[in-house]
Amino acid sequence: MVPDEGSILVDDQDLGSVSKKSWYSHVWYLTQEPNIFDWTIKENLLYWMGEWVREEKITEAIRLSKCDFIYDFSDWIETEIGERWIRLSWWQRQRLAIAKIFIKDPHIILLDEPTSALDSESEKAITDAMNNLFIWRTVIIIAHRLQTVKHADDIILIDQWRVIERWTHEVLMKQWWKYTAMVELQSGF
Repeated sequence: MVPDEGSILVDDQDLGSVSKKSWYSHVWYLTQEPNIFDWTIKENLLYWMGEWVREEKITEAIRLSKCDFIYDFSDWIETEIGERWIRLSWWQRQRLAIAKIFIKDPHIILLDEPTSALDSESEKAITDAMNNLFIWRTVIIIAHRLQTVKHADDIILIDQWRVIERWTHEVLMKQWWKYTAMVELQSGF
């Protein structure tokens, strides 16, 4: 995508002059509905890699993403999943998508409502997995559920396409502005 005016700079590089292929190797986007194919868990984790991945890296990604449910399957990562095989719950698909991110190891991660439609227990597990993921990365989270962004370095509240509040959770909570009212409505943290 090319802007109508000006340019978009990342690390002082104009994105218009950077090849998309090299850019995509450093960025990952996690949607609200992660894709799962009628393949094995391993194939779902690695289909986009285009290179061999060590077994230790896969095991570490499963641990960090809280995908321990995989060990309950008799064939572990060789288990066939998808519509025709074992169907994973939404939270299992979400954790598997997070494991893919650990394997790819991008510098920039975009998360679109990563905890929507989750119960509190699943939300906590996914939030813990994401906190493992965030270390030494730039992460942009689009979220209505504020538990997801509570530990962010910078929270930006947008209303009618305008930035209306911006700080950390702790500072925003002391201000008693709109963010605080939203947190109070969601309660529990």
